[in-house]
Amino acid sequence: KGETVNSMTICLQQSLNREKELRQRLKQLSKSHDESVDEGYADSSGFPDTPPPTTLDSGLMNFAINVLLRSQNFMAPVTSSLDELEAKIKRLSATESALECR
Repeated sequence: KGETVNSMTICLQQSLNREKELRQRLKQLSKSHDESVDEGYADSSGFPDTPPPTTLDSGLMNFAINVLLRSQNFMAPVTSSLDELEAKIKRLSATESALECR
């Protein structure tokens, strides 16, 4: 669960960073456009070729959301198995200690 959540967190953080970068570039382009306006005509040098933003695959996002929804109780069986294993180890240690005392 931790790795899945970390991967999703990283993916979402990258998306947010990309959106922030694009917003900043849009602001810069708007400023350049406003500064280069002369009598209602824009200077074409104010619009550099900018690549289109990469889109997130909706199928991938839906898959990630489904994985996260299904993994909410992921640790419950693991925790119960670990508790059971810990109890067995304690019983074994107690038995071993009792045998050593004889």
